[in-house]
Amino acid sequence: MKHYIKLSILILFVTLFTSCKQNEKHFIKEKVSMVFPVTIDAFDQLKNGYESVCKDSFDIRYFSAEGDPDKFETIIQSALLTKPDYIVTIGSQITNTAFGPKFKNDLPVVIASAISAPERIDALVKVGIQPKRKAPVAIISDNPRENIYDLFSKVIVGFTPEVKKVGILFNTSEINSVGTASKIKEKLSNIGITILDGVINNLEDVEKVTNKLLLRGAKVIIIPHDKYAVTKASSVVKLCTEKNVPVFSLDDGTVKKDGVSVGISVNYGIVGKIIGQTLLRINSHEVKAEDLPVVQLERAGIYINENSLKKLGIKTPPEFSRIVEKY
Repeated sequence: MKHYIKLSILILFVTLFTSCKQNEKHFIKEKVSMVFPVTIDAFDQLKNGYESVCKDSFDIRYFSAEGDPDKFETIIQSALLTKPDYIVTIGSQITNTAFGPKFKNDLPVVIASAISAPERIDALVKVGIQPKRKAPVAIISDNPRENIYDLFSKVIVGFTPEVKKVGILFNTSEINSVGTASKIKEKLSNIGITILDGVINNLEDVEKVTNKLLLRGAKVIIIPHDKYAVTKASSVVKLCTEKNVPVFSLDDGTVKKDGVSVGISVNYGIVGKIIGQTLLRINSHEVKAEDLPVVQLERAGIYINENSLKKLGIKTPPEFSRIVEKY
């Protein structure tokens, strides 16, 4: 009888232990590593958007190269050392770095995000832009379906109708910077505006090149998707305000925090929400990453800094007054 009781207790213990281990396994969260090229307001919005959707659904870790291209490989390596189930690469350079020969065989499911022009990213072209892709990769673009560059040119003309010469800051080593700058230049050139190239190679170049553009007669300075120019936007605004020159940007965070006069931008909070929703769909086996079409927002918004415009004596054109978001 005693042996029977002991055996029953042992069986009960083993059953409970096994059940606990199964439950423990059931509640283990999948790991997500999200890798940024730089820390800027737009990417803070992106993180907030992601967390509003699935902060408690995954074990999320964030990594940033803080605008230093020499750290891109290091930061990808750090992200992969956490053994994530998913890696979210933000921007073109981080995405290309992740798919480089050093890491491509160790990648989990990839969510390539905030990609302005997927067709310009070698890594994405190789796996396939459209589904079905050759690898488990989803692509989320920050270039809306409505042509953001048509809107940008209309806004430039609307707010500064007399301007015939503009300067644009960009660096040639960043695909998104070159791509967005080129598209802006094309649209403005088509309506007779002269473009002055302001090529920058690092953060230290931004103020120096801005001054050169102003000396060459630029009456508007433009900041595309360029990590250096966005990071130093407040310095650009200060130099331009002294010359009574407005700054336009493709980043609404620079309007809110740095005093850029007008920004045409997608809402990066929504981009973050889409990342979260995409991860949830893939993780629940509703869809495979490689089967998802490229995800885009419908349209961009127009953002203005009222104080900056007031200092420069610029009024919001009637055609935009009802649709702008004011800071």
